[in-house]
Amino acid sequence: MTLCTKGMGLSPDSHRRRMPWTAAKECVPGVVHSSKEKMVLDGARRVDVECVDRASQTYSLEALRATVASYEYNTFRGKNILIGFSGGIQCNQGMGLLQAVAGVDARRERHSRRHLFPSPRDHDAARANKPCGFSGVACTVPFGAIVPPSPSVGADVPVDACSY
Repeated sequence: MTLCTKGMGLSPDSHRRRMPWTAAKECVPGVVHSSKEKMVLDGARRVDVECVDRASQTYSLEALRATVASYEYNTFRGKNILIGFSGGIQCNQGMGLLQAVAGVDARRERHSRRHLFPSPRDHDAARANKPCGFSGVACTVPFGAIVPPSPSVGADVPVDACSY
C-alpha cells in the first residue's frame, strides 16, 4: 500500500498556528487561586490567567522553598524543630520527622512505636553526641553554639566572605 503525499508540501503557516494545542503555556511563578478576571504579571508583559494551565503555575523548586520557609513547617507542636527539646535536634527527632514528611507506609506506621520526642534514657552524653547516618557528623548541635565554617575546596583555611 502506498501513501499519497501529493499536495503535502511545506506550509507557509507557522507550526503553532496549524497546531495550536502544542503552544507552550506561560509559567507563572506563584499560585493563582481561581481569579479569572485578574491578570498575572509575568516578567515585562501581562498574561491572562485563563491561558495558564494549573500544572505550570508553580515551579517545583519554588514550591519546595515556600514549604520549607513556611512557619507551619518549622514549628512542630509549638516548638521549633531546629531547637528541639534539649537544646539541639536529636537523631531520632530528625530521622522521624524526615520519615513522616516522606510518607512512610501506613501499615508500618500503624504497628511501629516511633516517637518524635526523646525519652529519658536517650539523654546520656554518649548517645546524644554519637554520629548517626550523616557522614559521621554528630546530630546534636547545642543551641547558641558557634559552628565554624567548613574550609573551602582546595584551601587549608576557611575563606572569609567579607573580604570580597
